[in-house]
Amino acid sequence: MKLLLKLLSDPECAVSYTVEDWDETIRFARHTHLLGHLYFLMERSSLLEKIPARVKNIMLGSSIYNRYFRIQARREMVHLAKQISTSKIPIVLLKGGAYIQAQLGAYSGRRLSDIDLLVAKSNLSTTEKILLSGGWQYGEVNEYDQHYYRDWMHEVPPLIHQSRKMEVDLHHNIVPPVSRIKLDASKLLEKALLIDNSPFYILEAKDLVLHSATHLFFNDELRGGLRDLVDMHELCMQFSKKENFWSELVPRARDLGLQRPLYYALFHLKLLLNTPIPIDVLSESAKDRPNFFTNWLMLHLIQGLIAPKNVENMKAPFAEWLLFVRSHWIRMPLPMLIKHLSYKIRYNTKNHE
Repeated sequence: MKLLLKLLSDPECAVSYTVEDWDETIRFARHTHLLGHLYFLMERSSLLEKIPARVKNIMLGSSIYNRYFRIQARREMVHLAKQISTSKIPIVLLKGGAYIQAQLGAYSGRRLSDIDLLVAKSNLSTTEKILLSGGWQYGEVNEYDQHYYRDWMHEVPPLIHQSRKMEVDLHHNIVPPVSRIKLDASKLLEKALLIDNSPFYILEAKDLVLHSATHLFFNDELRGGLRDLVDMHELCMQFSKKENFWSELVPRARDLGLQRPLYYALFHLKLLLNTPIPIDVLSESAKDRPNFFTNWLMLHLIQGLIAPKNVENMKAPFAEWLLFVRSHWIRMPLPMLIKHLSYKIRYNTKNHE
């Protein structure tokens, strides 16, 4: 993994890689869904002709595959734009869709299979009806799933277009309302910016990084992994040129209640990708770390999952299980969590009989 991390932070080192180095790098890159991103890095750094042809072709294949998904996503955003054009409801694109539409970070090396949207909760029902009238329908969700999404989560059940099969996730917040983080989504929406030549909005620079950090280190069990961390690395590299980006990042995180996810993000950006984060920003963010034992355990689990050391065994089932439990523990109060897990156990047992 060290070779892949080195390449991600300093593409120029590619010219010194041996065949054995490339073998290990490609295996880790495939595992972390970063082969297409490596092609983007080599192309951006004018290194494609300086690496072995076979390596370039492997990366190129993944890049073409990613490009196909980006084309599908762009097409879906065109249809979404037409559908919402008369509503005058501010709709914010999140994550991959936002990067592609606004051409941010390493968007041309990005792959995505769904479109994430954010609207004010007061506009949620209207926006949902607009999408339903345009051919987007709920996936396979039962009555309990409807209750789970609408009463406990920060989004409605996933919507899938009946002919194009692209999933759209419609959010009214970036964290569940029942979670330990109580985030006022209006603070995100009031700073959102209209994307040039688009009806969609995008989160302000600091909020883009904070949302990515929250998605990876709070909302799930690190499923985005190193790929999401690379997104943050690219965004930080781009936004570091903005005035007050670094000086206002930690205060903004604290204002939104997202200081803990930001701490984990900044720590690992510096450790794994050597992102040039100012030392005073790292020091200030470190004030928001958890107690010693929790911090030690979380850093160990995160690194074991995001940056496994063994190329022969890149899965960490115990770490994944612990982070799965942790992700649910911080997203739901205990009585709610027990009810939810009990239902899921009964449901899965019934479906496997």
